[in-house]
Amino acid sequence: MLRSTSIARTLLMSIAAPGGIVSAMRQTFQAPPAQKQLPTAQLLRHAFLLAEANNVQDYRSQILSTFGTVVKMDSTKKVVKLSGQGRGSAEWFTSIGNEYSQIVTFVLTCEESAQKLLPMCRGVMDRFRLANQPVPKILYIDRGCCRAKGPTALETMFQEWFDGGMVVCLDIFHWIHRFDAAIRTDAHSKYAMFKSALAGAVLAYNRTDLELLIEAVRAKDPDTFRSVSEQDVVRLYVTRDQLQHHVRMVTLGAQQTFRLIHLAIEELKGPAGLDQSGVSLFKTPAAIDEMWVAQQRHLECIQDPPGMIMYRVARTTTIHGPHCAARPYQVYLISGIARWNCDRSSDAVFGGKGRHHRTYSAPLIHRLNTRCQQLFGETVEENFRAPAEVDSNELLGLEYLFSQSTGESGPFSLEDIIYDVQMRR
Repeated sequence: MLRSTSIARTLLMSIAAPGGIVSAMRQTFQAPPAQKQLPTAQLLRHAFLLAEANNVQDYRSQILSTFGTVVKMDSTKKVVKLSGQGRGSAEWFTSIGNEYSQIVTFVLTCEESAQKLLPMCRGVMDRFRLANQPVPKILYIDRGCCRAKGPTALETMFQEWFDGGMVVCLDIFHWIHRFDAAIRTDAHSKYAMFKSALAGAVLAYNRTDLELLIEAVRAKDPDTFRSVSEQDVVRLYVTRDQLQHHVRMVTLGAQQTFRLIHLAIEELKGPAGLDQSGVSLFKTPAAIDEMWVAQQRHLECIQDPPGMIMYRVARTTTIHGPHCAARPYQVYLISGIARWNCDRSSDAVFGGKGRHHRTYSAPLIHRLNTRCQQLFGETVEENFRAPAEVDSNELLGLEYLFSQSTGESGPFSLEDIIYDVQMRR
């Protein structure tokens, strides 16, 4: 700032030097106006919130136009950051995602139970039916995949989809996480090795996909890669993004998984499982043996269904942010998930180039595409798909929670949202 001020003053001094036109006309200078204070973070957040509140209906339409052939239902407490009058009313955030990591539906509930989640399940099944979408082939869950007798709670909640042929699989990463109950601490030096061994015992890269990728890399320069082995091509010339996008993961089969995990556990129960201080990775040998016996019944549940390859390399996401009142929370939630879905749609194109412009307003893009097509014979966003017109009565986010507590069903009112944000000037 001072450097810029000094440069400006130097320029003025050069034209105001004796003998110049400015000094001859006895021109005087006025001091520049005082610097205005920059907007605070609270003010910018407030402006963003009010702007996004006007887009909520558009974002709802985008979310309700999201479907999938492979879905996954999961719950967490980590994104429930509700304060004000709604503080303590929401404990669980439950969502259903699709094969592109998009969010198909999401709700907040006071507890994670079949009774509380049944309306959500009915709503999403009705939406699929009204939009003439096929029943998802697979539903991945974190528990409740096996039954001793009678139908499971999930079969009751998704009865229509089960009748349509959908099957349930246990999510591999949740299954692997269960072994943590027998681990002394995740800070143990052998913890990462054990979790890597578990993942490697269940999943491997699809050989056919990998060979096609190697062939494509070699085709760029046949003379150079003729003498390079396949292992070196993958190690030196294939990027992680290329593996993630082009090569699927396959399950190794229940018998092979059993053999590899049994070997890893037996190995780490001995000296190989000790850290530098001689502390074992496992709480006790009996603890890991008991856990392993309990999880063997799910080895068939975590395998790919016949003829389907389901897994790919993905990343985890952490959502940061402050606590806020109910109405701002609902706006942030719907806005964030609509933007998330749009970005995942773009990421589905290799290199993340599915969209040319980082714009999330569906009416704006649709209007611009239509006019450019009429005027110039081309579209601005060729990968854009307008939201489907689905007459769904689904409740999203806090709408779902409040309908269960008040009995009122309908869109969440954002009236007077301006008073929910505490301004600091």
